[in-house]
Amino acid sequence: MIYILFILSIFCAGAFYKLLFRGRHQQAVADRYFVCTVMFVAWLIMSLRDITVGVDTAMYCTFFNRYESAPISKIFTTVIIEPGWASLAWLINYIGGNFVLFQMVFYGIFCYLCANFIILGNGMLRRDSTFIITVVLLAGCWLLSFNIARQMIAVMFILNAWLYFCQHKRKKAAALFILALSFHYSSILAMALIILWKMRNVRHFGFITMASLAACYFLFGTIMSIAGQMGVYVNYINNAFNNFQEANMVKIIWTIIAFHAVWIFIKSKKFTPFDKVVAAYSLIYVFTNIMASQINYFERLGLFFMPFVALLYPIVGNSFKSRQLRYIYFTGIAVCYSIWFILGSRSPQYAYSISSLL
Repeated sequence: MIYILFILSIFCAGAFYKLLFRGRHQQAVADRYFVCTVMFVAWLIMSLRDITVGVDTAMYCTFFNRYESAPISKIFTTVIIEPGWASLAWLINYIGGNFVLFQMVFYGIFCYLCANFIILGNGMLRRDSTFIITVVLLAGCWLLSFNIARQMIAVMFILNAWLYFCQHKRKKAAALFILALSFHYSSILAMALIILWKMRNVRHFGFITMASLAACYFLFGTIMSIAGQMGVYVNYINNAFNNFQEANMVKIIWTIIAFHAVWIFIKSKKFTPFDKVVAAYSLIYVFTNIMASQINYFERLGLFFMPFVALLYPIVGNSFKSRQLRYIYFTGIAVCYSIWFILGSRSPQYAYSISSLL
């Protein structure tokens, strides 16, 4: 029930701030209030949940409790985990906090990064699209962060680093990239974001992207074999964990995303280099999910590309000249992603309860 109320609160907040700030020049103010309101509610739900909510939450609680009496010299040896998470866990324990306080700080950072991405990302589009970016981003990322928390906060650090890199704020970008690495080492793979950004003005960028992914698809077995021989994630490549993603209905979402990305490439004259690189990121996200049926956890590589889908829809929608068509399109996307979110939240692992530590 709480997840349905959360989705409804997003729509209510959007309508409320649109009515409250009707002036044309007040749109930026309305956007900030809207995003802050939604992310505050998201933060409360995430932070105050019990350790039974989310498969990995109980494990993280166990890891956190091991730092209760650990000296500073044991920060990186008490639990074999990335230094960013370990340092934060040790610090919260040092000041006498419990796991709830840890979650409040951890998800406070996560939600702030989400909000910053929404505001800055929206600023790089041609028309205001704060609402649709928020709905799609939360539907894709929010529930995931209940489980793979370390990687998802790393994803958000990377997203913000990418935005600052695009704005030529290289020091901020570098700092956020280092923080991402400190929470999840897989962040190094996000260098692909920078490489593609640098290539965005290459002629036939869209064709090169699609052709490269097609080649990777047909040569996937060979590429994985070579990676295995080099000792790269051997347990994953050899499927030692025997854990494959089941697509089910989400295939429909992947098809829609792929169609949007390919449409941008086909109608390239209508779109900017920024639009095309977002389409490339989104297509890579779909590719990694398709290949996850062959390699353990391969979809995790796509998590660094997934949030760009939230920018993909505004890019396509804003290209429509008809105001009525844009309204129908964005309404349809918001409703579809809300339904997808609600269906995902019905999994037993997300059965919500307030933390018993309060």
